[in-house]
Amino acid sequence: MTKRKVKTDGGFADCWKGVFLGRHEVAMKVLRSNIPPDAAIRRLEREIKAWKRLKHVHILPLIGTYVKGPDTYMISPWKYNGGALEYVKQNPNANSLYLLAQVARGLVYLHNLKPPIIHGDIKGANILISKDGDACIGDFGLSEIVEEGYASRYSTPWYIAGHPRWQAPEIIKAKTNEEARRTKATDMFAFGRLMLELLTRNIPFFYISRKEAVAVKVASGDLPEKPIDKDTISRGLTDDIWSLMENSWNVKPSERKDAKHFSCRLRDLVASRSKYRDSEGPSKRARSRPEGDEDEDESVRQLACP
Repeated sequence: MTKRKVKTDGGFADCWKGVFLGRHEVAMKVLRSNIPPDAAIRRLEREIKAWKRLKHVHILPLIGTYVKGPDTYMISPWKYNGGALEYVKQNPNANSLYLLAQVARGLVYLHNLKPPIIHGDIKGANILISKDGDACIGDFGLSEIVEEGYASRYSTPWYIAGHPRWQAPEIIKAKTNEEARRTKATDMFAFGRLMLELLTRNIPFFYISRKEAVAVKVASGDLPEKPIDKDTISRGLTDDIWSLMENSWNVKPSERKDAKHFSCRLRDLVASRSKYRDSEGPSKRARSRPEGDEDEDESVRQLACP
């Protein structure tokens, strides 16, 4: 295994590009050495536990782990097009609604596993784009498995991990680990921010530079300004889409629609656009759902849109 470091903005880890068996390009994620050893072990175990059980076309798979000296690398396929925000910036004709529909399907899968998995850090940088232009949810460093007897002792406040641009107000205002617990509703809040990100080609609250100032606005329930420029509207920011986004940002978590609702609405909206017949895209349908690689969990298959 050979490797070289690549640019990463992860809060707790670095990413390397590796070559496996001399020909397979892979991503190698390793926790940073400045994390206290006990905390690093817990974080690594948690991420591997959540990630290794996942099998879905829009979830980045964990191939395995590689140990070298004191470091354990988590190995996944190399995604040639990088993160979703950079991808749509570099590809002006990229269909943001199509990518968002794929991410929503991935969230339906995660949230309806038994037990469910909360991703905890949905944002453009953590949505990776394949060589074929399909979206995969990656980076499970803040994920949580909601098991019976679940305790949120591993929940990480926004000021340590994540960024208030994507975090729900209940996380930012949390004073205890229990209050900072990430949930399906906080994932959907972040998904709404991702929708804004990919449609505008910019991060939420891009006009505010200070992290603390963003946190104050989010905690107060303030919404990002609604874009009115022609480019953003032409990419699909209709009144219906904005309404979906506003729902995801409701200060009451119980009022936010679930992943299935967003997945079905996005599927219908993508289908209504002339360039795509449905949320799979035209000729990309077979590639997006290869034979034998459907939503493998039976409970998820039963959640198909009407």
